[in-house]
Amino acid sequence: MLKEKFSTLIAEIDRLAENAENIASMQQAIADKVAGAVDTYNWVGFYMVDPEDASILVLGPYHGEPTQHVRIPVTQGICGAAVACDETVLVKDVTR
Repeated sequence: MLKEKFSTLIAEIDRLAENAENIASMQQAIADKVAGAVDTYNWVGFYMVDPEDASILVLGPYHGEPTQHVRIPVTQGICGAAVACDETVLVKDVTR
């Protein structure tokens, strides 16, 4: 059941990516789709490396409450750890 749900979500994301006007609109559509499909997520978004400063992540499109974390050094936090390690970091509860 869960595998089927995620397979459907991935197919929907593929369609969104194919029809997006630009990267920002694609990212926003993906954040909205994932947030709507996975009820355990209350915030979904994208951080990108600042093109002018590779040591900083900049908040991009997201779905959820506004965050104070609009710029994150790649040496700090979960997002920074993902960049520093060049790997996905999964955390069940980011508040802990």
